[in-house]
Amino acid sequence: MRVYTQRAVAIAAVMLAVCSPTLAAAAPGAGGCAEAADTSCAELLLADALAAASSVEDEALRGQALLDVAFAQAKAGAFDTALATARTISSGDTRGFAMQLVVSEQAKAGFFAEAFAAARTIETPEHRDAALFDIANHQAMAGLYEAVRASAAAVERPGARSMLLSHIAMIQARAGDYAAARASAAAADREEALDEVRDHIARAQAQAGDFDAALRTADTIELAPRRASTMGFIVIAQTEAGAIAEAVATAARIGSPVGRGSALMFIAAAQSKAGDFAEALDTAGRIEFPHTRARTRWRIALDLADSGQLDRALETARSIETVDERADTLRQLAAEEAGRGGQRVRALFLETVAVAGSIEDQRTRDFLLSQVIVSQSASGYADLALATAAMIAEGPTRDEALRAVADGQLEDGDPRAALVTARSIAYPETRAQTLVDIAKKRAAAGEKEAAAQVFSEVRALAEELSADPSEAWMADRLRSNLAESQVESGFAEAGLAELERIGDGALRARAAAYVARLQAQDGDLQAAFATARGLGDPNARYEALWSIAMALAKGGNFTGMSAAVREVGDGALRARLLAMIVIELVAR
Repeated sequence: MRVYTQRAVAIAAVMLAVCSPTLAAAAPGAGGCAEAADTSCAELLLADALAAASSVEDEALRGQALLDVAFAQAKAGAFDTALATARTISSGDTRGFAMQLVVSEQAKAGFFAEAFAAARTIETPEHRDAALFDIANHQAMAGLYEAVRASAAAVERPGARSMLLSHIAMIQARAGDYAAARASAAAADREEALDEVRDHIARAQAQAGDFDAALRTADTIELAPRRASTMGFIVIAQTEAGAIAEAVATAARIGSPVGRGSALMFIAAAQSKAGDFAEALDTAGRIEFPHTRARTRWRIALDLADSGQLDRALETARSIETVDERADTLRQLAAEEAGRGGQRVRALFLETVAVAGSIEDQRTRDFLLSQVIVSQSASGYADLALATAAMIAEGPTRDEALRAVADGQLEDGDPRAALVTARSIAYPETRAQTLVDIAKKRAAAGEKEAAAQVFSEVRALAEELSADPSEAWMADRLRSNLAESQVESGFAEAGLAELERIGDGALRARAAAYVARLQAQDGDLQAAFATARGLGDPNARYEALWSIAMALAKGGNFTGMSAAVREVGDGALRARLLAMIVIELVAR
């Protein structure tokens, strides 16, 4: 007989509310929900899952299936039942892991005494210690530090116990219990543990606004990189509190130029956001590393533009020493000016292209030019975007940029131009994906005939590729995408026909699973099951049935879900599916 905790009873009541009372009762092992008011949907699903898992002959597969069931039982709050299920697993390692998962759920629910007792019975040391770690973690978050010490003491492996105590010290520090944190760190008996807890304490003090105490604590950190990181955090806290002068003083104490530069960048950004542009530029000028200094001026330039000071923003952008950062800043200024309906957009984009085009490294230049094209396309400057694309040396990068142009043209209501751009893309797969995007958007706009024509163009491209055996893999990828997209767009018959043309079994299975889920979500269960049944491989068929069942469970259609579960012949896979459905319901 199952023994359920109070939490499990509450969840079962919720499940009864979720599971429709009009559901037809399923046969034993069918994975269904009964009408009887005294039995929850979750209980039936878990009972069917356990029966399916127990029926598996292969020992390893049975163990994994029972682990899935035990975890789902624990998620539903049935901890005693879950532990009993876990203990029936014959493999010691799988059994230990299953018990660890159950104990973790018990601890999460606050049943610490029960979790601790169960953890002590786990035979495998690594899983036992992991379970005790989870118990102690939740006890610490609840402030039960005496109980934490008992849990930590039960951890047998010294390394695991040390890491646990360090973790507890962090939780205590963040909770403001600094004395307890220091004691836990000392008990960890690990050289770096004391520095770690000082870091956590200093951060907690800074967040509480006690900056003097935070700085004193930070000064006691022995490892220089960690101390610099802690100081940087204090700078952030001071800046967010409006203590800019104090933040500047703290930044000056950071020994690492990199850390100091990052701190000054944060301060300058805060000054810029507040409109103190002269101070922000002065702070930026004190940053030693060119890249950090450039990123800081980038932020200030954008803030200046947002405040209506475009000329000053451009002056700041043009002062950036690194060419790539200068180009990127000009790009964003142009895009934002376009968003504001400004009159200087075209000139700004032309300047951006000139700067980006002067970059010597080809890959960096191509990347930045591709980013410019995205901004130009989104801003409605397709003519500039096409001209910029011609400057990109690397084919794949240029093709992706052209895809962005086509998307922009489509958004601007010019599907003919979008098609011309898409057809100019050299790489077949990128060209096909762009054409599919166009077809889907035209279908969504109700232009079914135009969409069908574009889909046919993609189909012809796939046929052309399949004639070459070395390109058959790409043809299959195109067909997979085409099948899914056609079904999405309302061309179900064409999409299903395309599925049959996919030569790669795994790819066809994934596409079929997706199509079956769409059909189930649309309420066409007969078509969804037909799609799943058409897959010869049991694992592929399971993927499709899993998609159907999960879609139906999420939609509250438990009659359809039960039918999908009944279609899964393999016991281990059926048990896993039922377990996942229960977990989904509990999460809801």
